[in-house]
Amino acid sequence: MSALPSGAGKAEQAASRRLNSRTMLSITCYGGVNEIGGHKIVLRDGDRCLSFDFGTSFKRRYRFFEEYLKPRPGAGLLDMLHMELIPPLEGIYRRDLVPTPEFWERWRGHGLYRRMALDGVLLSHAHLDYSGYISFLEPEVPIYCAAMTAIVSKAMLDRRFAGEPDSGDEGLHSSGHASGPDLLEIVRVVNPRVLITVHTESPDCFVDSLHGEAIDVRVPKVGEEILLP
Repeated sequence: MSALPSGAGKAEQAASRRLNSRTMLSITCYGGVNEIGGHKIVLRDGDRCLSFDFGTSFKRRYRFFEEYLKPRPGAGLLDMLHMELIPPLEGIYRRDLVPTPEFWERWRGHGLYRRMALDGVLLSHAHLDYSGYISFLEPEVPIYCAAMTAIVSKAMLDRRFAGEPDSGDEGLHSSGHASGPDLLEIVRVVNPRVLITVHTESPDCFVDSLHGEAIDVRVPKVGEEILLP
């Protein structure tokens, strides 16, 4: 550890402490694994914890619910947790959705259970498979996004509060998706040290196509922490 000059200011000393005490960055996927959308990707760096998106998994939701069959409004988090639509992460959800003080005791033996606090959500865009479950989070959790994403998200919320018909699954979707060959070309141009396969139902395509190249392809499992160099 290098010593700071005696005249170093408090800001420089704090920056040095952060640098010297920094732990490895890790990523844990609670959604977006072997599916399109449904992103709930927790980024952790030391004691800082952010979620990259917190969206609806339509693939899983449609296994249990449809237009006229929805989670019970008075059940709080219960139906959502039982159907594994949201992960059992104590400390990140709105307190008014937790029915009793003992609620989390039944989930502490679950393999995905963690207790954590979020420092924020990095919202990529306003599609519901990226943003749909942010409303379950503590209102104190800040959302970081582009101005247009905030405008579209606000419009979608206003539409619901105005009482317009809403199936709970509707959203605005105007973008296209790159083809498999295009995605592989993008990966090769960016040339990352590590590639984590989310937002795809075919992760093995990336494993096979990039085999032998200097890119470490990681196929995540739900709830498994991946340490990054």
